[in-house]
Amino acid sequence: MYTIIEKAGAKINLHLNVLNRRGDGYHNIFSLMAGLELHDLLILEYYDITKVDKPPEVKIDSGGGTYGHILDGIDVKDNLITKAVSVYLKKAGLSGSFHFVLEKNIPQGAGLAGGSSDAAAALRAVSSIIEERDEDLLLEAAIETGSDIPFCLKGGLAFTEMKGERIIPLSRSFDGYILLINKGIEVNTGRAYSLLKRDSGDCSSGYFESARQEVLDALDKGIFSWREVFRNDFEEPVFAEFPQLGVLKSELYAAGADFSAMSGSGSTLFGIFQDEKACKEAFRFFEKDNNRCFFSKFAIPGIF
Repeated sequence: MYTIIEKAGAKINLHLNVLNRRGDGYHNIFSLMAGLELHDLLILEYYDITKVDKPPEVKIDSGGGTYGHILDGIDVKDNLITKAVSVYLKKAGLSGSFHFVLEKNIPQGAGLAGGSSDAAAALRAVSSIIEERDEDLLLEAAIETGSDIPFCLKGGLAFTEMKGERIIPLSRSFDGYILLINKGIEVNTGRAYSLLKRDSGDCSSGYFESARQEVLDALDKGIFSWREVFRNDFEEPVFAEFPQLGVLKSELYAAGADFSAMSGSGSTLFGIFQDEKACKEAFRFFEKDNNRCFFSKFAIPGIF
């Protein structure tokens, strides 16, 4: 037996449209997601695979990190790590015992997919010790457990569509420095979706084709054209409830960000800077107001 270590990287939404409400209770989305170097660290310290027909035994201990205390408030049965591993093993006809240690550096309820990325890391770790690894089962388990988990399995840069199950990777890479700012406001995702008041109905394939091309054209033109095309549908209702977040976005632009947006349903705001010095100066400026600030870069696909 050997220890397995997986990086669980954060993500940001460079662009996010929330479309119609589906019959299964989810919403169809169209998003351009990007993985970041900011990450949690998941260690699978002990495992014992069996074919017993019962739920696996999962233990998750804190390995520290800036937000290690988050685990104290989550019952292990409710942790996305446990849910993802349980779904995957059931599909594979397996069970067993698993002991994870999680170093937590990504804040909770921040729109950065910290919990989803932890679950994806657990899926990668567990699947790596199964002799007959089935990639289809892995993706099915990810889709069933959470909308952001399919993207988090590989990270990089990708279009994420439908309820999150359709991932279209892009081979492009970005330079730049990313300042993430979180004021400690936790935005409930379900509440954020309800504020949008989307109707049920179908979403045509033609919409996705057109939306992809519009985003690709903006990427070709460069970062200075992004604010004309990219948007996050959650910003309007979330900023209405938390005006300080809208102010923060304006302040990021004033500090020299070339592009700024809220990630996911919030509440983290990010600014992308071409100049490293300007990004670090902005970091020091915003940190003075007791904001939670993080400095990161875009992750290389496949590093987590």
